[in-house]
Amino acid sequence: MRKYNTVTVLKLPNCNINAFGIVQIAEMITNIKCVQDLNLDVNPNAQENYHLLCSPGGSLKYLSLRLCKISDDGVKKIAHELRYRDPPNSPKLIILNLANNHITKDGAGHIGEMLRTNRITLRHEEIVEVRRRKFAELALMEEWMEKKKNEEIDKSINEESLRKNGKSRTRQNLIRQSKKCTYSLFKS
Repeated sequence: MRKYNTVTVLKLPNCNINAFGIVQIAEMITNIKCVQDLNLDVNPNAQENYHLLCSPGGSLKYLSLRLCKISDDGVKKIAHELRYRDPPNSPKLIILNLANNHITKDGAGHIGEMLRTNRITLRHEEIVEVRRRKFAELALMEEWMEKKKNEEIDKSINEESLRKNGKSRTRQNLIRQSKKCTYSLFKS
């Protein structure tokens, strides 16, 4: 857990957080109101109670739930929690990352319906933060793709080297065998 000014950034990816853990984190967000940035990537749970994190009474502005195996039902619950309410009960969440989940067009429809009513007006600082995060995410993705590309190139070079070495060894073996055959012909 890191603290920036008075805002706490809580990053808990791949920590096996179950439904009870989600309830505990939701209570902390609602009661203490210090966490604004939460990353729970790769923490699937069968109850899909992530909607508790989106409570209008909380302080959460950024929520990442990538690779949490969220279904259309889970998205429906989240969208319901994020629908527009009169201030001060309006949702405060600005960024919701649901990448790489089990969301179909039905789930996307739930999010779309929520967005029709939930029109958050962002301050300049929030717009800058959203853009900064997007650029950082794109840079990480580019770095990851470059790494994968280099791994594939290395693998290809290794395979080519093995293939050439295999051909060379095969050639050397054939030459040795032919010399043996020739030698044995002359010897007889």
